[in-house]
Amino acid sequence: MMVNFNASGAFAAPGVPMSSAGVRPAHVPVGRRFVYVVDDNPAICQAFELMLGAHGYTVMSFLSGQTFIDTADLHAGSALLLDQSLPGISGIEVLQYVRRHNCKLPVIVITGNGRIRNAVDAMKLGAVDYLEKPLDRSKLLAIVAKAVSQMKAVDEEIIGVSDARLHWDSTACPF
Repeated sequence: MMVNFNASGAFAAPGVPMSSAGVRPAHVPVGRRFVYVVDDNPAICQAFELMLGAHGYTVMSFLSGQTFIDTADLHAGSALLLDQSLPGISGIEVLQYVRRHNCKLPVIVITGNGRIRNAVDAMKLGAVDYLEKPLDRSKLLAIVAKAVSQMKAVDEEIIGVSDARLHWDSTACPF
């Protein structure tokens, strides 16, 4: 399968229309099984898209932290898989940006070179988990499911249980 990224370095899973800026247009429902991936390796983005897509998630990937910051709707996703080592803006800087904007999006930091200090920094900034590559598929899926459940609970707290259930359980939402 060929992965195509737009000019801004964003990619969406098949069936999720995107604007040229790399974001879902307003007419696409926000479904809460929507996972952002930020990793500078297109093959890793594709692997996440395929794996998570097979489990009912819709994935939008970004090849840089800057592209994610410039184009993603922080409040549309259910979770963020974030590579710690990115060119330009680091994963930790992206996490700081997300938190500065008072976004409750659960962030899972992923790294190829785990260091205790980096893990501590990520967790202090509110990451829900910190994983080292290579990733264990079942562990990753369990962590993503837990993150999505956390986001659902946040929605219920903010907009009320009945409205959140309508949002999450709507048959109008294709994902």
